[in-house]
Amino acid sequence: METPLKRVILLSVVLLLCACTRGLDVPLDAKNEESFRLSLAKVRQSISEDEAKQLDDALRVLAITNVSIGFEGGILGAIDKIAKNSPEVLSQDLLVLVNGKTGREVLTMADKRRKEEAAKELAAESVEITKLVKARGEKEGAREILAKIAIDEPRIAVSGSGTSRMGIVDFQVRNTTEEALASLALRATVLGEDGKELFTDEFNYKPAAPIMPNETRAVRLPSSAPGKWNSPQLEKQAQLKLALSVENAATPSGNKLAASFGQKDADRLALLEKQKPRLEVILRGRE
Repeated sequence: METPLKRVILLSVVLLLCACTRGLDVPLDAKNEESFRLSLAKVRQSISEDEAKQLDDALRVLAITNVSIGFEGGILGAIDKIAKNSPEVLSQDLLVLVNGKTGREVLTMADKRRKEEAAKELAAESVEITKLVKARGEKEGAREILAKIAIDEPRIAVSGSGTSRMGIVDFQVRNTTEEALASLALRATVLGEDGKELFTDEFNYKPAAPIMPNETRAVRLPSSAPGKWNSPQLEKQAQLKLALSVENAATPSGNKLAASFGQKDADRLALLEKQKPRLEVILRGRE
């Protein structure tokens, strides 16, 4: 005779079996791309919208074969780079990894990978941030010295056309330091006729002979760097303006007047400082 207690137990078992055959507890069939697509579609239909998003994000993380596809962005850059790709598009890199795995197992695998990569990146980035912050401080401390190297009358003209087009830069270097200058690290900003910035470029100028203390040297430099100094944009402008600043300088013995910290270093530091909180969130398990 079936008692109320037996009925409750049987109902519980049935509900448990149903729960285990749907949602994130269903193993994915990833034997091939077609079965993966169908299997994933069925799982999505039986879970919430938020769970579906988490599952798709997890699959994208597992599909990243090499974090270097994010370039200097590491795991965060790699995730951002493929964020618009559906797991189905990335299936070739997923089949072996997720075949037979449930949605919950996929979420766990992805979380483990995120945390491992985030931990490695945080360790490396902390060292790099420390070095860059130190270099920035030393650079700021040398501003007074670099200010003694004046760039006067910067001008730019365009010569040639097509692939032979180049910018011709003219300026004068006035050295009021007590050091002979064997090279200069310069930052150029080119403005169009409307005052809008067209591009910036950092380059080294090494004179044939050192620029001595209290000497003023006239300089003419041709440059045809692709996408910048030979850009068609330059030729189209009725008027161009050039701003030049001294980022660093070196003596004939190779001693630099300031720490090496240019615009690329500033951009890199800004990127690292922006990424650090996101990596910390991943390690805390909240992203």
